[in-house]
Amino acid sequence: MKKLFLTLFAALAILACSCGGDEPKINNNTGTEKPDTPDKPDTPDVPVTPDKPDEPDSTIIDSRMASLKVRDLALIYQGGKHRIDWTEDQFEPYVTHKFADGTEKWIFDGYLFIEFWDGGEYQFSPGYNKKNATKAVWQWYLDRIFEQDKSLDALDKMIAKKKRRLGNPGFRHKIALTAVVPIIGTSWGDLNGRWLNFSNADDRRDAVKWFIDELYNRFKSRRYNNIDLYAIYWIAENTYFGLNESITNDVKSIIDTKGLDFIWIPYFGAEGAPNWKTLGFDLAYYQPNYFFSNDIEYSRLTTAINFAKKNDMGMEFECDEHALYQDAAGRQYRMKHYIDAFEEQGVFESMPIAYYTGNHMFIDMVENPHEKNQEIMDRLCGFIVDRRKRAIGK
Repeated sequence: MKKLFLTLFAALAILACSCGGDEPKINNNTGTEKPDTPDKPDTPDVPVTPDKPDEPDSTIIDSRMASLKVRDLALIYQGGKHRIDWTEDQFEPYVTHKFADGTEKWIFDGYLFIEFWDGGEYQFSPGYNKKNATKAVWQWYLDRIFEQDKSLDALDKMIAKKKRRLGNPGFRHKIALTAVVPIIGTSWGDLNGRWLNFSNADDRRDAVKWFIDELYNRFKSRRYNNIDLYAIYWIAENTYFGLNESITNDVKSIIDTKGLDFIWIPYFGAEGAPNWKTLGFDLAYYQPNYFFSNDIEYSRLTTAINFAKKNDMGMEFECDEHALYQDAAGRQYRMKHYIDAFEEQGVFESMPIAYYTGNHMFIDMVENPHEKNQEIMDRLCGFIVDRRKRAIGK
């Protein structure tokens, strides 16, 4: 073997010598809703990268990837009046990706339907300078999640359509839904003849139980053919505003009765992030918040990844509509930095990943074709495809 290696090395050296030539968020803009961007800065030179990583032998299964309930979780901002409808066609770029070579592949295996305000007067989590949502607003949000031909229903139908075209993906698509936060001090409304006020801990728990029961029962009654409910998401991204482990562990006990997971995505530096297990969560992802400001140095990604590894967390991949090559903010290079860092530091190799893509960045990439957009999307989606292959062999 050693002799063969030396022979190959010599051949490569000769070949190299012969080829010559030149070649409206809160908390200091660190949370989920991202700040407005400044004018386009001078974009640094970015080396050309391959479209996607090489695909491994489909017979080799990586036990680390196979053990994850959800490998790649897409954040779908849906519910508020300011959001898109999320029809079948709008979901298509989030279900499969069409590579430059013409192939089409399944991508995300999970979707988190997330909302933190109604697009008008009311907030579902504290800190957004809105009125606290009451029972009537909670009911309105539930109706939005389960609308016919939109949201969950549209996703289920798009997956069915893609199955007819591409065949069975070899996995069931998983769904996480958002638990509305019972904001302390809210005069909420009537439940079984009793008026609930969230200054009372029992009232908070009863209201959350009612909401999670509604999520669970409505999802079950729809009898979706292609999606399974697997988790409830806690929308508050820190433990401020009295959102301590007493509240989150109460919510956890409710979720456990449904056989679901409880997940969380705190922002960079969020209070409580290292203690996510004590807070009752089954899985937490960590936000680097690097993409959204050109003033933040690349080392932020390394710091965030190291923090996530130390605390047994997953990572959030972040980009939005400003990642378009044609966008004036010029942040596609920062999206590339995420891909580079996640590859170099083993995030793609074995960690669960949640993908923040703004309101609808994958849609925008399709609707604004450019070779640079195709190149970076091929590279990112190539890693997602590779992660699935290493988990299920196809």
